[in-house]
Amino acid sequence: MEIHKKSTSFPIFFVLLLASMFSLNAVAVSPPTVSGNQASGDYVVNYNYGASYPILATWLEERLDSGPWTVVTDSAQMGTISFSGKVNGTYQYRVGQLEDSYYNYQIPFLVSWSSAVTVVVTGGAPSDMAYSVQLTYSYEARKGDINADGLQDLYIKRTSGGASNNGVIFETILTQQADNTFSVLSANASQKATAASWSTINVDIKSADLNIDGFVDLVIKDLSTHIPNAANQLIFSSGSSSNGQASVATPLGSQMRKTMTNISGSFSVPNYFDQFMIQIPVTYQVLVCGYYYDYFYEGLVYGCWYDFYTTTVTAYDGNFMSQEGLNFGFAWADLAQADTDAEFRTTAELLYDVVGTVLGIDFGKDRPDFNNQNAVEEALAKIWAILSDLCGEAGVTECISQGSQTVDEEVLHSVTGLQNCTDQLLSGQAPLPSTGTAPEAEKTKLIWCPSCEE
Repeated sequence: MEIHKKSTSFPIFFVLLLASMFSLNAVAVSPPTVSGNQASGDYVVNYNYGASYPILATWLEERLDSGPWTVVTDSAQMGTISFSGKVNGTYQYRVGQLEDSYYNYQIPFLVSWSSAVTVVVTGGAPSDMAYSVQLTYSYEARKGDINADGLQDLYIKRTSGGASNNGVIFETILTQQADNTFSVLSANASQKATAASWSTINVDIKSADLNIDGFVDLVIKDLSTHIPNAANQLIFSSGSSSNGQASVATPLGSQMRKTMTNISGSFSVPNYFDQFMIQIPVTYQVLVCGYYYDYFYEGLVYGCWYDFYTTTVTAYDGNFMSQEGLNFGFAWADLAQADTDAEFRTTAELLYDVVGTVLGIDFGKDRPDFNNQNAVEEALAKIWAILSDLCGEAGVTECISQGSQTVDEEVLHSVTGLQNCTDQLLSGQAPLPSTGTAPEAEKTKLIWCPSCEE
């Protein structure tokens, strides 16, 4: 789907959101058809790629077993896509459709899907990496102190399923930091043997491919029951056949909930961020030197002194806002306003990087070619799938609804910590990044500092 005008610049993941919020009549979508030797994993999927008004775009989606729906891109002519060498598993295909809801100004686009068709591959390449198989892997958790720093560390071991070197987490040690986060230890055999002797802990370990890279990751919950002040954790697989350790651990604490609340709220509430704008009086001092009359000496004396001034800073309340949430919200606004393909792709790449920052991972290994429109659409669909899963895991109760509470509901709490933020602002410790697309003089800045954390 090439972007020729503003009305077609909306990415797939956003219109998915709109469709889940509103139930409006849409043009029926015809399901795809499948031909070829389905059982062997070599087949062709055909679908109607017509785009006559009010239809703006159509695309094909695929799901393996009970995994997430992903947008299929291919170098062949859209509408007919050939598959070969598919591994054993149950595949589903459906057609997504974007149309102009010309009768509804507030909701300019609708998205709908066809019914799904199923392909069962039984004679293809066997693989213990099928999503359904990875979800059957079992894990255990143990705790101890691997580095004798007085902090409880975490040991995760796969107890059944798959090869130890298949890129999915097999055995890893996470060391607790002073701020109660965890860091992946590049553990040697002796350290792994020591950790394997620790006492097991009863935590909830869930498998899910959170970054949509083909390797299931882990969500560790109820960790604070055994390690005080420890947040739930996202533990990402390395995806490397030579490394059975995790690549990174990202906390699912208050910061993640804040970020996901901001992102979901920016989708569902018009001008969502405006409710968190505040005015903060900031006092600062200026060193002044010159002559002044000294009544003791009864004459002019040269000296220096401080003059104090007060100004007002417009900011976003750090008690309700995260930097990543704000970055995503403004990048999304820029995406919706993109007038050219180049602007759209550049902003989509920025969104992709913001989501990587939210997850705490580097997307570089599987980075799509953002000069390719099909790859851009696939990346945006991937972003939506990631955010949808992450929203629920972060404990945001209304992922695609009315966002978070307003400042008015918690006005006293929203003021708490602002003086600390101001102090860090004046001492140069708190960054004030420009945000938005307004002219430089009109840009609003965000006060952001650790003391704003709940």
